[in-house]
Amino acid sequence: MNVTTAISRVRRLIDDRDANPLVSDADIRESLVVACEEVWQMVVASGANIYTQTVDVTSNVNGLVDMQALLPLRISNVALVSGNATITLPAARPGDTVANVATSQTLRISYLPRVVFPEVGEEGDPIAWATESIPSNTLDQMLCVVAACDVWIITGEPLNKALVARKEELLTSLKELPNIPQHSVIPVGGRAARAPFAWTRGAQPNSIQLVY
Repeated sequence: MNVTTAISRVRRLIDDRDANPLVSDADIRESLVVACEEVWQMVVASGANIYTQTVDVTSNVNGLVDMQALLPLRISNVALVSGNATITLPAARPGDTVANVATSQTLRISYLPRVVFPEVGEEGDPIAWATESIPSNTLDQMLCVVAACDVWIITGEPLNKALVARKEELLTSLKELPNIPQHSVIPVGGRAARAPFAWTRGAQPNSIQLVY
C-alpha cells in the first residue's frame, strides 16, 4: 500500500469523498504519519518477531557500533561472532562499573527497525513495514483506521462508534501476529561459552558500546 492509496482509504472510512472535502490530503497525510508510528509501537508491544531483522556489523577499534543506517527501534539480541560460532552478549546493568572494549569486534545483531514513512512527493512509494518482502494487510488496515479516528475530529462530526470498534478488532488481530520459531545451539559438553563482553547504549544516537 502506498500513501495515495492510504489517503483514499481514510477518505472512504470517514465518508469524505465529495468535490469539496471537509479534510485536506495534507491533514490526512499528517494523521497517517502519526498513526504509522503508533501502529509500529503496537507491533513492538505485541512481542511479534516476524519483522525482526538480523545483520552482522563490525565495531570500531573503541568497541562502538554505529547503527545509524539501521535505525533500530528495539534491539532483540547482540551476539559476538567467533569463527563459525556466536556468543550471546548480555546487556550491561545500570550501575555496573564497566570499561569500553578497545578492539574491533564483529557482532550479529537482531533488531526491530523503525518504519520510515515516505517523504512528501513520494506518495507512490510503498509504506513498508520493516521490509517490503513481508507485507501485512492487518497493519495496512490498522494504519488507515487509526488515522481515520484521528482525522475524524477535524470533520466536527460525532464520534463514529463503528470506526472505533473496528480499531479494537484490528488491535486484537495485531496482538496475534506470528512469531518465527527460535532455536539455540548447545555446545558440546552442554556448557554455553562465557560472554567476554556486555553491551550498553552508545554515546552517539543509534549506537551501542561494547564494555567489559
